Amino acid sequence: MLAAIETTEPPLLSRNSSQAPSELQQIVTKALQKDPGQRYQNAGEMLEALKGLHHKLDFAAELKRSTARHFWLRWAQSSTALTLTSLVGVLALAFVFYWMRNPTTSSMLEKSIAVLPFENLSSDREDATFADGLQDDILTSWQELPT
Repeated sequence: MLAAIETTEPPLLSRNSSQAPSELQQIVTKALQKDPGQRYQNAGEMLEALKGLHHKLDFAAELKRSTARHFWLRWAQSSTALTLTSLVGVLALAFVFYWMRNPTTSSMLEKSIAVLPFENLSSDREDATFADGLQDDILTSWQELPT
């Protein structure tokens, strides 16, 4: 085991974890160098390297969150958004005016009254003529009424 530690290089972090950043691999590789002159000279140097990596990862994460959060704000301030919003508004107003100009047929129905013919229940022929005349008189007088 001691011979393997002194002679062979350790496996890369990416072999065990695909999410490990390359900067972390560089820190680990430097810490495990066989030559003491190529390693970190003290824990403070290694800590500074790890803090730098931590700061870089935090900055990248915050940038990603900020970009996602402000996407809608940037889009809303663009001229394309203004144009699309204006177009939708104009189309909505045009639809309302068109609909108001051409109301549906159900609201345009005219009022009407049907006068059915009177039935002559007697056998007298003169009563049949009277029933027909009565229907015509009712229709004529109703046509003269104001609507």
